Amino acid sequence: MSTVQKRESGRRQVYFAMAAALVTVSGLLLILLSSPRWFGHGLVSLMGLVSGGLVVVAGATMAGRLSRPGPDTYREHRFQGILFGLLMLAAFGLGLVATAKTGKPLFGSLHGWLGLAVAVLATFQVVSSLLVRNRKRLRPIHRLVGYSSALLLPLQAGLGLAAGVTGATRVLVTGHSTLGIAVLVALIWVIVETSQQEQFHLERASFAAWAAVIGILLAWLIGGYHYLTVYGPQLKSVVLNGEWPWAHRIMMEAKEHLFLFLPVVSGALALLLSTGDNGRPESREDVRRAALLTAWFALCTLTVLLVFGAFISMAAHPAARLYQ
Repeated sequence: MSTVQKRESGRRQVYFAMAAALVTVSGLLLILLSSPRWFGHGLVSLMGLVSGGLVVVAGATMAGRLSRPGPDTYREHRFQGILFGLLMLAAFGLGLVATAKTGKPLFGSLHGWLGLAVAVLATFQVVSSLLVRNRKRLRPIHRLVGYSSALLLPLQAGLGLAAGVTGATRVLVTGHSTLGIAVLVALIWVIVETSQQEQFHLERASFAAWAAVIGILLAWLIGGYHYLTVYGPQLKSVVLNGEWPWAHRIMMEAKEHLFLFLPVVSGALALLLSTGDNGRPESREDVRRAALLTAWFALCTLTVLLVFGAFISMAAHPAARLYQ
């Protein structure tokens, strides 16, 4: 690997680490404020999400989709895969313990059943990585299990976030938050695809950007419907007369304006990646840099929206902030 490739690879890892740290710190803050009893489960789950992202990045590097694989890429992928599996198993176990202490059924929600599914997939990955020597025959199954885990994690995280901040997995709140997390993943995907000059994949970055646009629009519709039918008529007065009236006066007002702005930003990002390349190398580089900055701006804005939304939900449901 040349010096330039090492520099670009290191830059990509820094970008991903910054995005992962931003999401992790915000998530830990929400978990700690919403329900301290679930802090251990939330902490390990977030560590697993970050590790899962690293697994995806290492796997894509092995396939040559992000950069040329180095001599240690396979070891990194295998190590992160085993670590991800162990963290998911630990998170599942901590979740069962915390649920048992509340006296509720262990599998009384979709979040619990999806957690079981992720734990089973993680067990297969860990066992096959540690005990199976000839893994060529298992490679198709390994990829299928990996892709399945990657698809389940955003939904599982959205269900967990909704249950933590509202005290129950309400359908509208769950759909809204799950779509937000899925968009966050799509924006991180854009950042990863546009972080390297030599391995700039315009088509995949454009696909991820349009996926973010669709997710934002769907979350926008669900959030607006929830505001008009549930929050406005029933919960707004609870927030204004509760312990955290600023959750509506400041956060909800800011969230409404930022959320109006976010579809424009994400749409501009998608259009830039779809139409901005005219075939000239200098133009392609300008598109990459502009897309990278725009994706970072959208990611930071979305993270603020997720944090604000969680505080508003906690303010509307004071019981969710007690030691359940």
